[in-house]
Amino acid sequence: MNYVASTYLDAWRAEWGNVVAELMKHYEFEGDKNTIREYKSRYEEFATQASELEWIDWSDTSVEPGEDRSFGTGAVSASFLEEAVLLKRQVLYLIDKYFSAEDSEYGEYIYLYKGNGAELDKAK
Repeated sequence: MNYVASTYLDAWRAEWGNVVAELMKHYEFEGDKNTIREYKSRYEEFATQASELEWIDWSDTSVEPGEDRSFGTGAVSASFLEEAVLLKRQVLYLIDKYFSAEDSEYGEYIYLYKGNGAELDKAK
C-alpha cells in the first residue's frame, strides 16, 4: 500500500510542479511570479499539514507524540494519499481555471505524466 500511495503522490507532486511552471510562463513581472511562488509554497505547506493530520488520525493518540506512540499499519499510505488528493484537486482546479477554455490565453495544458500507474512488480 505504501508503494502505490507513494507512487501516486510522486505523480501528483510532479504534475503540481508542472502546472505551476506552465502558469508562471505567462507572467513577466517578478512581483507576479513571486505571488505564484508564494501561493505554491503555502499550498504545499497546507497539504503537508493535512498529511500530518491524517497520519495522527491513524495513530494512538492516547500516547504523547514521540517514539512511544504507535501508528496503525495504514498511517503512511493514508498520509501519502491525503497529500496526493489535495495536490490533485489543486492541479485540476488550475487546469480548469486557466487552461481549459477554448479561447484561453494560456493554451492547452499537456499533462506531464505518461505512465500506467504503479509498477507492482517493483514493490518491495
